[in-house]
Amino acid sequence: MKDTYKSLLSMLVGWCLLSFITKIEWISYIAVALAFGGLISERFAEKFMKIVHKIIHLVFNSIQKILLAIVYYLVITPIALMKKNETKEGNFWHIHKNTTSEQLKKLW
Repeated sequence: MKDTYKSLLSMLVGWCLLSFITKIEWISYIAVALAFGGLISERFAEKFMKIVHKIIHLVFNSIQKILLAIVYYLVITPIALMKKNETKEGNFWHIHKNTTSEQLKKLW
């Protein structure tokens, strides 16, 4: 119960600061309405914070995947390309060997 109110209060203070900085009034109205809803009903505060935590989790997972993709394409891929260009022959061995059908009949 304590953590729910603490989380709700800190989020609403952030919304009020955002409203003050951006000069958008409806954000502060929503913050006040949610504050009164949380004060009136503990169940409302818990359900609202559960929804907020699910949204935060979804956004975090999305951002995590985007950042991993950016790191992969901006850091790891150029390193691999530079490493490949270092050697003229590349990373593969070229074995020129003629294989007959007799060699493939009994592999084990």
